[in-house]
Amino acid sequence: MNEKMFREFAGYARNNDPSALTVPFSAVIICGDGYKNNYIELVLRNGKTRMYVVPSFFKQLAKMMRVNLSISKTMDEEAFGSLLNALKMYQGSKDGNNDVTVVFDPTIKKLTHISSGGYNRISNGKLFDFAAALVETNPRLKIIEVLGGIESPDTEIRILSSDEVSLSGIESNDPEDFHFGITLSNRGALTTIGDFAYRLVCSNGMMGIRTDDRFKLSGIEQQDMFKLFEHFDTIKKANY
Repeated sequence: MNEKMFREFAGYARNNDPSALTVPFSAVIICGDGYKNNYIELVLRNGKTRMYVVPSFFKQLAKMMRVNLSISKTMDEEAFGSLLNALKMYQGSKDGNNDVTVVFDPTIKKLTHISSGGYNRISNGKLFDFAAALVETNPRLKIIEVLGGIESPDTEIRILSSDEVSLSGIESNDPEDFHFGITLSNRGALTTIGDFAYRLVCSNGMMGIRTDDRFKLSGIEQQDMFKLFEHFDTIKKANY
């Protein structure tokens, strides 16, 4: 990816951050026809507000309440009824007083995520600034791909090292050549840093990718930013 394309993606992403709202769990109301019409109601200071949601929102809610996995996998009418009953029981328990964070996507005007862990995500602008600074200070690194950020606030930046590392093969003991890199991702309410490996999978030069998230931002306060920079230093010392 050339610098011009990266700047264009960065420009879109900077103007496409999601909004987050923290409310008591008891403020989340699911109506009987909410499943068919994909909406919930939130009890706010000015009264009830209808908010439309993506279909996966209900699955996230089920998972957060530790509802049976079979329910969260197949959200039909019967499963939705079970989710309604589980929500009433959960809100009546001590956990029902806890706060949850809902994430709003301005591009589709719907809630896309619900989380009990708070909003631990930096802005898309800061994410792209981090990526640009890493590449600028480390000539061996190159931004190879940017995913999302235009039609969705969620975005991922993949940065690859030019160093070639020869390791024992995954499928045999013959040496294979790998290139390693990192991903910087904003998804839902989280900022994550992952690592990945490219390996030659075909004689025509095609490369395969394996990824794994290693670090999740636990907040956006100053001490959390220190932890983020410490993680970057750890990756750098390992030669990416």
